[in-house]
Amino acid sequence: MAQFSVAKQTLNRENIVYAGKKAQSVRLLRRTAAEIVDARGKVEKNKVKKPFRITAGIATYKSSWDEPFGDPLKNALKTLTKNQQLDFGMSVDDGYFEVDYKTGKSVVTEFMKTRALAALLIRLLAHFQRLGTVSAIDYDEYSKILEP
Repeated sequence: MAQFSVAKQTLNRENIVYAGKKAQSVRLLRRTAAEIVDARGKVEKNKVKKPFRITAGIATYKSSWDEPFGDPLKNALKTLTKNQQLDFGMSVDDGYFEVDYKTGKSVVTEFMKTRALAALLIRLLAHFQRLGTVSAIDYDEYSKILEP
C-alpha cells in the first residue's frame, strides 16, 4: 500500500506542516514497478500501470484548537504545497477528517469523534480498494545497492 502517515501527540499547525514535509519527502522518492507474473502469464513492465499518488495523513491524540477541524486546520492545510498535501487525519479525542483537493481548494470532511477509528479504517480501506492492485516490487532495482 502506498500510504504514509505521521503520528504526533497534538493536532496543530506545526505538526500539520511537519507531516506535510514528511509526505513530500516520501512522494519525491523514485518509484519503480516490475513485471507481474501469475497463473495467466506475464504482464510486461511497460504495460504495468503507473504508481498512484501516495496517500498521506496525520494521526494525533488531540487537537490544540477549540474547533478541532475548523479554520485553523483549514488555513494550515492551505499552506501545504501539492507534494505536501495531507489526505486524512485523526485526532482520537476529536474525530477523523479527510481532505479533498479536486476543486483546487482543500475541502475538509469531518467524521464524528465517537467513530473516528472506525472511519479511519473503513475510509482508508475503501480508498485503497479503489486504487486497485499494487504494482509488483522491482527486487532487481532494490538489490542494486547490494552490488559491489
